[in-house]
Amino acid sequence: MEYSGYKRRISTVLWVCVNAVILVLSLIPMGQVVQHVSFNDKIAHGIAYAVLGFVTYGFIVYHELFQSRSVFFLISSALFYCWFVGGGIELIQPFVGRSRDVFDFLFDILGSSVGIFGAYWVMRRALDTHFYRKQ
Repeated sequence: MEYSGYKRRISTVLWVCVNAVILVLSLIPMGQVVQHVSFNDKIAHGIAYAVLGFVTYGFIVYHELFQSRSVFFLISSALFYCWFVGGGIELIQPFVGRSRDVFDFLFDILGSSVGIFGAYWVMRRALDTHFYRKQ
């Protein structure tokens, strides 16, 4: 079963926008970062990467990038991508006037894992996509 074009377009736009926002906010110099956020930086990392994980998993499923693969492979692919982005950004930050923080990366991992498993649950339970239907 193929997904309609609008679902693919929506998942693509969301995925690109979330990636762009995370990249820009993570790499602008610390002096330019808006400091009006009233909650902890680690919570912000967790939320941002939960959203990234959610839309990445949806992007992979709606674009049928791995059609004949298991759910384990789909989840692992989304996890690898999100962890690669989080780790890569943490490695680049010292070169743009930011500091590298292993706890930021840990919250990136935690947030993306929650987002991916949340997307799996939504697609499994609420949307009942063809991939998850019992044969």
